[in-house]
Amino acid sequence: KPDYFVHLGDTVYADVPKRDFSPTVPHYRRKHAAIRADRPLQRFLAQCTTYTIWDDHEIQNDAHGGLPFLAEAEQVFREYWPCDTEQAVGLYRAFSLSAAVDLIILDTRRFRSVQAMPDGPEKTMLGTAQKQWFLQTLKRSKALFKIVATSVPFHGGSQDAWGNYKTERDEVVNFIKHERIDNVVMISADYHFARDWSNKRSGIHEYVAGPLATFRTFDKQPDARERHSKGPHFVFGDDFNFGMLHYDARSKSLRVSYQDSAGKVLFEGKVA
Repeated sequence: KPDYFVHLGDTVYADVPKRDFSPTVPHYRRKHAAIRADRPLQRFLAQCTTYTIWDDHEIQNDAHGGLPFLAEAEQVFREYWPCDTEQAVGLYRAFSLSAAVDLIILDTRRFRSVQAMPDGPEKTMLGTAQKQWFLQTLKRSKALFKIVATSVPFHGGSQDAWGNYKTERDEVVNFIKHERIDNVVMISADYHFARDWSNKRSGIHEYVAGPLATFRTFDKQPDARERHSKGPHFVFGDDFNFGMLHYDARSKSLRVSYQDSAGKVLFEGKVA
């Protein structure tokens, strides 16, 4: 019974199977309608305030800002996940969940450069306008904790994650350090396993969760388990899972935990 649920993307797999994929409004509507027909999902959404951001599969695998059908995909996403966004185009926005907790939701698809572009100052995950909005929103926040929803991992090194946009990621990290912004907590998904990806070098906490209802990376890529298990951090990829953040107003502390599909607590710890 959470106060809020944050869905970090891939709410549908519009591009699966490939033979049926048609990036049109009718096709996207059919895909969203099929998922929304699920009665347990309907019951959950009826009782819990939900914030949702898309990732790539609401558009096309590894989607980027150069695709010609982004407008169609965004139109249908907004039909099924209505949201009050900062601009008419793009899904980024911010909310105050309490005096102590702000939620900043990034759109890592609508404005990003194509993944194959060489890294450098011109390569962007967020686009100029969203990046400036994001940095200023962080700077202006008076909340003790700034929760940042990014559909792809911030500390991830894959082609589709922030590690492939390292110049811009470094810019974000350097801004946070220069402005002395404390308690930035990234929540992310996309990788199909759970991991504490908090990084002492960047000073940013990050918690990756999922999947809720699709394939698990460790089943398809056994080598990924070993690669992501190096070190003392929490890693889990053997079941569906979700993450929980709990703010305690009395102690002014934030705790994180992970649960599997049966509700078993896999990991819990104090963020700050």
